[in-house]
Amino acid sequence: MLRKRVYTIIQVGNLNDIPSRTYDSVLMIAVLLNLFIAIFETFPQSAAHLPLLNVLETVTVLFFTVDYGLRIWTADYYYEHLCLPAAKARLKFIFSWVGLVDFLSYIPYFLPMGGGVFRLFRII
Repeated sequence: MLRKRVYTIIQVGNLNDIPSRTYDSVLMIAVLLNLFIAIFETFPQSAAHLPLLNVLETVTVLFFTVDYGLRIWTADYYYEHLCLPAAKARLKFIFSWVGLVDFLSYIPYFLPMGGGVFRLFRII
């Protein structure tokens, strides 16, 4: 019951569902904010704002990480039409184009070297 509700919030945009609309809005803001940070950091003027930019980047990456986890957790609803068991649906999502791009967009943040080159995946 909870998983199904989470799925309807994160996956299915519904104009009449306030949590779903809010989630979609927060996700869009996080994406745009992350794009802004990635681009703005290439300018010398960003040096004065690096502490704030780092905090905002951390918050958005954590949001993307939770989003990815929720999408894996609810993948069986996404692939419901294929009648897959939950484990196979989760693997199908993880290895799908969207799943791989989502994973590659946030995982470099947690790597020791920072994965600066891989930040491009987040922009994609």
